[in-house]
Amino acid sequence: MKNNFDVIIIGGGAAGLMCAAYLCSKNKSLDVCLIERNSRVGKKILVTGNGRCNLENLDISVEDYYSDDNSKLKSILTDYDTDSVLSFFEQNLGMHTDSLDNLVYPITFKATTVLDCLRFYTENITTITEQVVSINKFDEKYQVLVKSGQFTANSLVLAVGGAAAPYTGSDGSLFPVIKKLAGKDSFTKILPALVPFKTSDSDIKALSGNRFKCTVTINNHTEQGEMLFTDYGVSGIVVMQLSRFYYESVEKGIKSVDVLIDLLPKYSLEEKKEIVSNLISSFPDRSSTLALTGLINRQLAEVVVKRSGNNPTSIANTLHNFKLTVTGTLGFDNAQVTRGGLKLTALNDNLELLNSSKCYACGELLNVDGPCGGYNLHWAWASAMKVADSIIKDSL
Repeated sequence: MKNNFDVIIIGGGAAGLMCAAYLCSKNKSLDVCLIERNSRVGKKILVTGNGRCNLENLDISVEDYYSDDNSKLKSILTDYDTDSVLSFFEQNLGMHTDSLDNLVYPITFKATTVLDCLRFYTENITTITEQVVSINKFDEKYQVLVKSGQFTANSLVLAVGGAAAPYTGSDGSLFPVIKKLAGKDSFTKILPALVPFKTSDSDIKALSGNRFKCTVTINNHTEQGEMLFTDYGVSGIVVMQLSRFYYESVEKGIKSVDVLIDLLPKYSLEEKKEIVSNLISSFPDRSSTLALTGLINRQLAEVVVKRSGNNPTSIANTLHNFKLTVTGTLGFDNAQVTRGGLKLTALNDNLELLNSSKCYACGELLNVDGPCGGYNLHWAWASAMKVADSIIKDSL
């Protein structure tokens, strides 16, 4: 096997594959090598969107993301918007899409379609499925060491992912190696994001396994959707969307944060009071718990009444503002993305490391994260396209 290339891309996930595909589309003469630690590329792509791969969102703006450099982020999102990404997938990779509201999926609604289109388009590049041991720079070339040998390139792309869902291969193990290239202050603190909450409320264990369509509020940020009660706390997309705002409190030194849940968002507080009062008065021979079973399930009714007593107004208030105290989140094993990472301020406008010329970074490795709904995959595609264009420009 040859060991000298124009470009080496470390990481065969969404960002790494897109960077390789985009490079191939722009300059087929470039000698590109992709190094992936798993036995096959794209493992994390296959589990996104519950296997359907929500690859894009039709309504993306810089305000949707958390980052340390919104100016740089905005520039990339502007230059590589949703239309640019979808156009590349269709015109270059031959993949068509469909949408549900603002969520964009492959027309087959199968993640394998996205991976196959990327994989088939890049099948002629050299792909090495081994773990990277070290990265060094010598005589203006990057030397990447894997178990079977050493490979060199003029340009290096770091697309190693974050630390979320380590079973897919991105576990943060290369972060110390990357810090040596980027500088000791180049990383922000790494935290799990889009992740379930742990709470100190022991009474909700009786609700474990129950799902409710509700409205959840934390730090004045509100989301509506389906929430799942668990043994440790609460989960579901509506909760995961709010985990980023929980960390805002953590960063301020606040150890526990109250979450308010409207368990019946269909009704206003005054309507809840009237409904609860009518139910209890209509069934005087029943306990308050049993009187409520036509409105909420019995397990929830027992918890609500225990918190509220038999007073209809108190019960309605509890249904309207069911309080949980969040004491933490689950870890990276249960997170969809990583909060934190390599700072955008450690890179120039071309996503090239300030401390290491011709070394670029893209995807989840960078300190950029957004909500569920295609935002994080859009960042992977957009940042990879930016890096590829930067390499092409630099090689002219």
